[in-house]
Amino acid sequence: MTGTVADTPRSGPTAPARPAAQHNGALDPHVAVHEPTDDWQTRLWRDLARRPRRSLAIALLVAVVVGVLSGILAARGAITYSSEAAMLIDDPYSLATAADEGQIIKLSDLRFKYASLASTELIAGPVASELNVPVGVVEGATSVTAPSNSMLLYVSARWTTPGFAEQLATSVAQEISAYIQQEEATYNVPSADRYRAVLVNPASATAGSGPSRSHAALVGIGAFAGAAVIVFVLSQLVWEPRLRRRT
Repeated sequence: MTGTVADTPRSGPTAPARPAAQHNGALDPHVAVHEPTDDWQTRLWRDLARRPRRSLAIALLVAVVVGVLSGILAARGAITYSSEAAMLIDDPYSLATAADEGQIIKLSDLRFKYASLASTELIAGPVASELNVPVGVVEGATSVTAPSNSMLLYVSARWTTPGFAEQLATSVAQEISAYIQQEEATYNVPSADRYRAVLVNPASATAGSGPSRSHAALVGIGAFAGAAVIVFVLSQLVWEPRLRRRT
């Protein structure tokens, strides 16, 4: 008996169905749906916020210790000693014979010239050679000021030892006087028109001053904040994951 045998679909392993995507309210079977993945910022904030109590307690404890020690060390910082010498820019003959105050104004204005030169190689260089220190030490540790309505020039020096602070102030004052004499000799200024810088008050006894309490407090607060942040982040990202894996 013969007959027609209908073709039947072959049986075999069925391929896994792809998740369908929704298109305009309907599922599109040809488009796969991808699960959203977290970026590194999201993962970072999630790890930092996961059970933060223990890490916060450790961070605060370490930060308190670091802050207190930093404040104590800052309060015990090096003491700075200061010394000051006073000079007079003087021209006795011209002042005695002057018909008006023009000569006084001229001499007063000259103080600003030498106050500016004191922080340059012209004055600081010879002082550095005399004291066997770098020029930057002289420039950074000394200052020359010319108060208004005065004929005086003040030379100040600061250092970590009282003797060297006094020596610096004296040497800069002497070099200013020597520079004025050299300048007048170079330009052949007549003796009657020459002026001079006289040391009227030698370098005074030095006064020492240490770091202020406010400075020590700021250092301690900064160290506390920095240590708290660093320890908390390390605890949350390094130590806590290891503890969770062990348990």
